[in-house]
Amino acid sequence: MSLRFEIEVKGAYLHVLCGGEFDLEAVKDMFRAMFDAADEHSMARVLVDGRSLGGSPSTTDRYAMGVCISEEMLGRARIRGIRIGFVGSEPVVDSERFGETVAKNRGCTVRVGTDMKGILDWLEIDPADRPGVGGGE
Repeated sequence: MSLRFEIEVKGAYLHVLCGGEFDLEAVKDMFRAMFDAADEHSMARVLVDGRSLGGSPSTTDRYAMGVCISEEMLGRARIRGIRIGFVGSEPVVDSERFGETVAKNRGCTVRVGTDMKGILDWLEIDPADRPGVGGGE
């Protein structure tokens, strides 16, 4: 099964839902589409829900993802201050958060985690706009 994703504007943030199997080139395509949508809709916050994404990215993959996010973000003047929160499960989410560190070291505001509520709180998303039943998961 290949990677699939959907991008939707939800109130004051962009919601990216992805699933399937991790593939670095497909993830890079998703990031590009995500930044295109954020730019088009002037979104300052993005939630990437990767809890249905499977696979085990290598350290090199994690580095490449951090570089891709930073290059895509910093190459677009209108969205340089965007905040990106990624929620997923291990092993897609690295316990050391290496990809997050790579992106942060290049000037991006990114948070990666396994706790949806924690990521939503960090993104400062209004509880009424949160995905899931009852304003959060």
